[in-house]
Amino acid sequence: MRRIAYLCILIGICICTSCSKQVIEEPQLDNPYNPGFEYGDFPVTAMFVTDVRASIIWRGKSLGGRFDIYINDTLHRTVEKTTNDTLAIEDIYHLTPNTNYDIKVRWVPQDGSVKFGKVSFTTEPRFLLQSYKALNLDKFAFESYTITKAIRSGNGMLFTLTCKKSAYNVHDYVIVIKADPSGEVVWDREFAHSGYKNTKIMWDGSILLVTRKNVYHISSGGDLLAHYNFDYPQEKGIEIRDAAVLKDGRIVVVGSSVRKWGKDDTLWEEYYVASLSQDGRILSETISSVNKFNKFERIEMMDNGNLLTAGVTGNGLHDHEPGTRFEYSYYNGTFTTAILNSDAQIVENNEHEGFGCCKTAGSAKGEDGNFYFLVRDMYDSYWGTANCSGIVGMDSNGNMIRHMTYDNPSSNPYALFVSGEDIIITQDVSITQDSRILLTEKLGEKTSEWHAYGYKFIYAEKEDDNILCIDQYGNALLFNIKGYVKYPFEIK
Repeated sequence: MRRIAYLCILIGICICTSCSKQVIEEPQLDNPYNPGFEYGDFPVTAMFVTDVRASIIWRGKSLGGRFDIYINDTLHRTVEKTTNDTLAIEDIYHLTPNTNYDIKVRWVPQDGSVKFGKVSFTTEPRFLLQSYKALNLDKFAFESYTITKAIRSGNGMLFTLTCKKSAYNVHDYVIVIKADPSGEVVWDREFAHSGYKNTKIMWDGSILLVTRKNVYHISSGGDLLAHYNFDYPQEKGIEIRDAAVLKDGRIVVVGSSVRKWGKDDTLWEEYYVASLSQDGRILSETISSVNKFNKFERIEMMDNGNLLTAGVTGNGLHDHEPGTRFEYSYYNGTFTTAILNSDAQIVENNEHEGFGCCKTAGSAKGEDGNFYFLVRDMYDSYWGTANCSGIVGMDSNGNMIRHMTYDNPSSNPYALFVSGEDIIITQDVSITQDSRILLTEKLGEKTSEWHAYGYKFIYAEKEDDNILCIDQYGNALLFNIKGYVKYPFEIK
């Protein structure tokens, strides 16, 4: 019995010893000179430090012996080196982001002496901080869906979806959804899909849904206030691209007319502007042109009661999708703006030369009173003419301030968001259908950029050093723009 008890005590001592933290005790050394070794505290450096890993590097004339690597005084790894080694690289993984680490390397050469090298570093902050669902949908409600736009609405979000309800239903739908802060659906409205163009929240909280042939005016509670259909008369060939609600309840729409498409070789597409009453009547309309192709694509309200609209004009097509006359871009077109009065009449029209432009993809009004238009620029590359993103800034009176081009290859501008003093651009990478995020000071050089594989971001907002992005399936990702991002800014 005594023998058994003794054995239990020994086993307990062994277990406690093996589980205890090994503390470095630096011995007193007499530092004898040995020409075969580098004695003294040998230099240790940390390189390639990321959020979760680092490389520890040290050199010597001859590194024969044992090296014990300690992380914050806890033994991490022991390696053996030969006397022919002059360089040692040890990678440390599974580190904690934004954390200070003290690394000690204990060297026991073949003569039995002991030396130490030390280095300290701090890992980079984590780039992806959080991910969650911004919109919770019934997974059985749709055969397929894509979120095309998201807008901050109070403390919740307003989403616009294009979808199919089932595999047996050939019809596409556009659905407007109001979601609460937790992503739960508050209300939704369903409309027939006819070429989605834009969704916007107006000054009174009401919502405008714009498709190629329809404008829907929706209350903040989801009730349909008015519906305007531009299918007829067909001979006008009207395509609507954006709209705005005036203070008196009238709606102004902008777009183009293709009434002369293929009929007049000098004029195929014309500017279209119309003012609509609350009961759906056309109060006024203007069809005009400057060049062979002309279209208004975005409209913003000015403080003086006028409206600022922007689009493109040109005399040649860059490409054309077979089977449709609407999905095309202008070849080296010109960015154009027009000021409309409260009666929706064009009082000033300006062409802004100096850069090739084939599309106005988005717009926003900043807190500074200026307007910012996201454009698809054309620039000459090694492979020929290519697309890139650009921003055109206009002051409160509709005068151009500056144009900036951000020449990311194979990227098309998708959406623009003004966030304080910054502008965020989301871009489609045409080859892979991924997203490129670009952060810039207003009308300045880009300050941050990254490429996200597997995501197409339809919304972005900045808060301090973080950016919240929402993709086309309602996934929200919170990024720390000062965190570590692997070049070339890929998230996998």
